Amino acid sequence: MHDGGRPLWDFVATAVAFPADEATALVTRIVVHRLLEGATPSWRERERIIADMLNAAGFRVDNGKPVLLDDARELYSDAGRSTAGAPPRM
Repeated sequence: MHDGGRPLWDFVATAVAFPADEATALVTRIVVHRLLEGATPSWRERERIIADMLNAAGFRVDNGKPVLLDDARELYSDAGRSTAGAPPRM
């Protein structure tokens, strides 16, 4: 690339630094932390960790229900895409 990939890195930096909402910001911090540590817990453990952290931070879903493992999986996938440089899913 003649520009050294600068536009791609700018996109990645923006996606990681400025997620769309607070829940995604928290999950993105968790994903980046895990990537930097080189730690890769099992999928089941990742879902539980994310759901627990979101619930502890006061996030809730429909009608004030706690964040479920399925919700955590979806947010983890969204955060993983944004840290990998792919546009977030709409």
